[in-house]
Amino acid sequence: MKRTLIISVVALICAMVMVTGCAKSAIPGRTRFLVNDYAHVLSDEAKTNLEKTLQGLKNDKNIQVEVIVSTFETTGGIPMGEFFTRYLNKWRRGFLFERDRRVHIIVITKDGMMRIGIGLGIIKEVSGDKINGIINNLMTPQFQKGNYEMGIRLGTAAVVNILSNDLKKR
Repeated sequence: MKRTLIISVVALICAMVMVTGCAKSAIPGRTRFLVNDYAHVLSDEAKTNLEKTLQGLKNDKNIQVEVIVSTFETTGGIPMGEFFTRYLNKWRRGFLFERDRRVHIIVITKDGMMRIGIGLGIIKEVSGDKINGIINNLMTPQFQKGNYEMGIRLGTAAVVNILSNDLKKR
């Protein structure tokens, strides 16, 4: 009886470790796209338009900032901060593009979370106050209506506008 209980507990722990490991490894890495809609909340037209805009921003010699938009249904139980850090680290591995000149917009639909991360090289142009305004005034109201596409489009457009205006002045 005691031996069976110990074996059962060890088996349960092993199963939990395996499931946790699978969930953690399910975080995707870099793709060739700047718009990655894993939650399937963007129309093809929206993805195409966003991708074109973001590629233009990245290739503009006066700006050269990589803005990445990613949607996920859930973090799979991983805390948002940890999920965000793991995703960014995987994204960086695939390609080296002046790490400090990136903006990551990540939306987790079912978990009701989002984060906009700003690289240190552009933190002056895209301050925390500006990001909070984008999230609170543009994205969150749309998300509360279930309109993720519009929220992402508005938020991304605001980030692009800030970068275009502030970085071209340099």
